[in-house]
Amino acid sequence: MRVIMLETIDFHVHFWKKEFLSNEFKAMLNNFAIMVNEKNFPNENYTPEKYLETIEPEKEKHKEFAIRHAVIFPIDYSFTSVKMKISYEAYMKYVINICDEFSDFFYAFAGPDPRHGSKALDLLEYTLGQCDCKGILFTPSTGFSFTHPNIEPMIQIAEKYEVPVVIHDTGVVPRPLQLFTEIYQLDELLSKFDKQSFIFCPFSQMNTDLMKVAIRHTNHIMADLTGYDSQFVSRKMPEMVFTQFLGMLKETFGSEKLLFGSDWPWWELTAPAQEWLVYLRKMKIPFIVKPFGFPSLEDEDKENILANNAYRILKLRPKI
Repeated sequence: MRVIMLETIDFHVHFWKKEFLSNEFKAMLNNFAIMVNEKNFPNENYTPEKYLETIEPEKEKHKEFAIRHAVIFPIDYSFTSVKMKISYEAYMKYVINICDEFSDFFYAFAGPDPRHGSKALDLLEYTLGQCDCKGILFTPSTGFSFTHPNIEPMIQIAEKYEVPVVIHDTGVVPRPLQLFTEIYQLDELLSKFDKQSFIFCPFSQMNTDLMKVAIRHTNHIMADLTGYDSQFVSRKMPEMVFTQFLGMLKETFGSEKLLFGSDWPWWELTAPAQEWLVYLRKMKIPFIVKPFGFPSLEDEDKENILANNAYRILKLRPKI
């Protein structure tokens, strides 16, 4: 009998301290709170301690679903109006200290803006080579383009250290008449670096045929499912329908191409990480719809999405 592994890796979290934030950043937090029908973010300190408290299972029966690792996505806001009060280098030091203090639980990506020029390359060499950061993060919605001359050298550093590149953006995928050439530049990069692992996040908002075809038909492109939680937490989609939806994603891309991420703290107000995790663990395709050709969603698929794929990509060993 096969033993079901119940470990989970939260592939997508963010941390910051209140003193790091500009007034513009605080306004962005409040705007997001309004978007999800909350008066305001209850706390502007989103620290490792707060996260660990958040994910502690409330019920004894849920302790088997515990999150064993979490991956930090430090975004470089240097060129935006919501820039932090500290430099990106100082922010990375804060993140690296988290990974050192909570070793074997928190890991981090590094995502310096390519517009920093040689400084961005130096920071990647340092964070990947000496600090055990697990990959590179691109967030082009902060204002840079994939045509920037530093993009390819940064990807080459990822190749050198054999780590994945996460494209963390909703703006990567152009709406009509917006960034019209950007999608073709991205297509060119994905084709050129066909041995390099890429992960799209949040995939649910990257609504283009290119992304869907690329993930399905290539071996080096995956998707972080951050964003599908918004469908669940808004309660706009009945549980039975949402379960089928995830099953069809598995059928389309294969569960070995999908990763779980909470995007903490952004959706914590409306979908507590533990609630979302338990929901995914218990999720089953309703028996009543199986005769109509709906795909299955097996324990093996959940293991892939919630743990195995991230272990493989991050080169971590499951805890015994």
